[in-house]
Amino acid sequence: MAYAVIAALLSSVSLLGGRLVPGEVGARAAQVAGDALPVFAILGTLALLLSPVAWTGAFKVLGEFRRGVGRLPDYGPHPGTGFLIALTGAGALAGSRGGLMGAMGGAAFMFICIGAMFAFGAVDRARGQDRLDRKRRGEEG
Repeated sequence: MAYAVIAALLSSVSLLGGRLVPGEVGARAAQVAGDALPVFAILGTLALLLSPVAWTGAFKVLGEFRRGVGRLPDYGPHPGTGFLIALTGAGALAGSRGGLMGAMGGAAFMFICIGAMFAFGAVDRARGQDRLDRKRRGEEG
């Protein structure tokens, strides 16, 4: 939580520092905050990557994602798979005016945006299936 607050403050100062405090002081504050934000992000990422708790949690979520993308007994196949493929293709077509790199960029942009929702849905489906399985075992046992 504190990490998010610090990142939000640095971003706000970086974006609004020159506008809120006119002159050299505001411009300097915006520059310092803008320079500190990537360093802060890199250090935070390193701390997260080196944390064993983060690794076990990440592997658990990746396993849930893998299960949720496929077919689940009570949920069936993931309903967003076709939607993800279609919108990724639409992004590639939209970016194709920029050549191959534009098409790849458009596809990547759409895949990242829609893929995040797809991933949240997949994890939620897997967790829902786990809840139903636990409920059945509790009723049967």
